[in-house]
Amino acid sequence: MRSLIPQAREPEVLLLDEPLSALDKNLRQDMQVELKTLQQTLGLTTIFVTHDQEEALSLSDRVVVMNKGEIEQLDTPANIYNQPVSEYVARFVGEAFFFRGRVEGGYSGLALRQDDGKLIPIKGEALEAGQEAIAFVRPEWVDLSKLDVLLEPEAPQGIVDRLMFFGQSSDYLVNISDRQMRVKRRNDGKGFSSGEAVALRFIARALPESGAGA
Repeated sequence: MRSLIPQAREPEVLLLDEPLSALDKNLRQDMQVELKTLQQTLGLTTIFVTHDQEEALSLSDRVVVMNKGEIEQLDTPANIYNQPVSEYVARFVGEAFFFRGRVEGGYSGLALRQDDGKLIPIKGEALEAGQEAIAFVRPEWVDLSKLDVLLEPEAPQGIVDRLMFFGQSSDYLVNISDRQMRVKRRNDGKGFSSGEAVALRFIARALPESGAGA
């Protein structure tokens, strides 16, 4: 037993299994900073298990997303969130709104033609005009503005259903076609009212599987 003590004090890998799950929000945030600082100071490889996505993204250098026991994506937090490799990862990490349609080319770039005729601006790798594709957008990627149908008749548009105030920012729940999209905006004094028609400006990111002709 004595020979094992140095190894226990100086492990090669430290496993932390949801160590902050029982803490309140403020203490949890403080401890996240302490854990990150301690890990960097000691230079200790740490496996942090958590069901809190914000915690996983903020504490980790690398994130593993697993699907039915298989690794779906192993990557940096930024790539996991902004460039997921599949629809599963995009849905699992953070909130996302999805579009499906046929790729069209235009003077301003590629877009997805929806069943309702609206065009969704997209970006992504290996996309070709005419193919079917899937793209997604995060709530904070969307900008709302007054609706001008004459200026942008094919642009996505919706009706504000309700507003959720969070201090520095607000969430707008916008009905677009037969679905509801969440849009996060800073409270800059230029808000929108329930029932107001708005234009939605964003560039959706096509999923890699779309580039393979999905």
